Amino acid sequence: MAATTTVNVRLPKEVADILDALVERKLFANRSEAIREFCRDEVKR
Repeated sequence: MAATTTVNVRLPKEVADILDALVERKLFANRSEAIREFCRDEVKR
C-alpha cells in the first residue's frame, strides 16, 4: 500500500450522518474508509 497522510476535514452534519448510516449498514468499516473510497473514485473520474 502507498504511504498515507492524515488530513482533517470539516463536513456538514448531514454528510456525516450519511457516512454514519453507510457504516451502520456495514458498507464501510468507518467514516475514514468511506471518505477514502469516495475521494479515490472522484480522482479517477
